[in-house]
Amino acid sequence: MSVSFTEYNGKQWIFFVGKYVFSNNDPEMLISNDTEKILEDCIKSCSMKDNCQWFSWSTVGGECRQYKFIENNDSVFQWRYDFYKYPGKELQAFNLEHYQENQERCINDCYNDTNCVGVNYISKTKACRIFYNYSDENTYFGYYSVTQNETPVGQDPTTIGNNIYKTEAKIESTFSFGKFITILFAIILFAIGVILFWKYKKSDEKKKLPPLPPKN
Repeated sequence: MSVSFTEYNGKQWIFFVGKYVFSNNDPEMLISNDTEKILEDCIKSCSMKDNCQWFSWSTVGGECRQYKFIENNDSVFQWRYDFYKYPGKELQAFNLEHYQENQERCINDCYNDTNCVGVNYISKTKACRIFYNYSDENTYFGYYSVTQNETPVGQDPTTIGNNIYKTEAKIESTFSFGKFITILFAIILFAIGVILFWKYKKSDEKKKLPPLPPKN
């Protein structure tokens, strides 16, 4: 059975319903500037960014997060439904790994595991790290495929995304009230400093003026 892809901005997207297993090291996250969007806009926003490789979105709280890979020269990453290998890239979203001889055997282990979404193979330690998907109807995540593997071994994705666009999602924002107060306070301090300096300079200039000649 072939895999269905959904296209956004010239990129072919794969979608899953489920949750993924994180280690303590969260992959580097990109945060959208938008605050109230539907999931489709979150995906489109990710597709417009070259450094956004995948996203996650929850119907609980409507949180939408966008992620990019971490640099690691010993690591090769590969999505389940994509022939393309990402050399020097790491997802760091794993808590289970096992020994395997090479990358090809590692991805085959993924094909034979219905919960596998992608793998990192660490060449230095020969560690095969599997990116898991478990059943959770409140969570969606997805990634775009560089070169499609349309006849993969194992189970197809849970959804192709056509049924997940009608619910509002809250995309995290870099803006926060605390940051605003900090920036405002810094601007006020800077303005006060400029005013005091200007007053000091004026006062100093008055002191340097020569005395007026006596009146006749």
